[in-house]
Amino acid sequence: MSRRDAHFGSFRPLLALTLPAVLVLGALGWTLAGRRWPALHGRGAVLLLTGLLVAGAPGLVMDAAKSIRVPNGGPYPSVPLPKSRVDAARWVRDHSSPDDILATNAHCLSGDIDSCDSRSFWLSAYAERSVLIEGWGFAPRQAAVGLTPFWDSSLMALNESAFTAPTPAILDELRDRHGVHWLVVDRAVGRESGQLARLAEPVYDNGRIAVFHLP
Repeated sequence: MSRRDAHFGSFRPLLALTLPAVLVLGALGWTLAGRRWPALHGRGAVLLLTGLLVAGAPGLVMDAAKSIRVPNGGPYPSVPLPKSRVDAARWVRDHSSPDDILATNAHCLSGDIDSCDSRSFWLSAYAERSVLIEGWGFAPRQAAVGLTPFWDSSLMALNESAFTAPTPAILDELRDRHGVHWLVVDRAVGRESGQLARLAEPVYDNGRIAVFHLP
């Protein structure tokens, strides 16, 4: 967890108590105001919506300013995406079933597998397919703890072994137990074992990305 997240976390109990109190006081104040000024009746929702929009206005201004400074990605960090990745993912989409599951060795935006920024999702996004393990940083169970290793170490070991030390038993388990029919290798992350081409069907290779099929 980052220092910023830890700092924000210390305010969560206070926010949890303060916000309901503010809402209750606001509702009470609006009720009393309605008794004094009958013209306010029926306009509470409009006032609440106006307040929410006004409260969010500074964020819009800041996002707009950051978007001018950083056109590619706006206020959020932009990550380069090589065309080779997009082409490979689109090939998988065009040659697979929507129910097919993929496995990949690409999980991190940066860093090694034990300390990576695990918010990579280019394969599932462009292939439009489920991935056994891609980037896990957006998983609900990770939201409160920050960037940590994948929670199922045995499944991760099985996934990685399919690329680095494949055996018939490993690939059979991926296919029969986990429904994986496609292996997508990003060689910028790590090259696949030479055994993989003997145990699975090579179906696509653009130099950086290779795809293997498990029939």
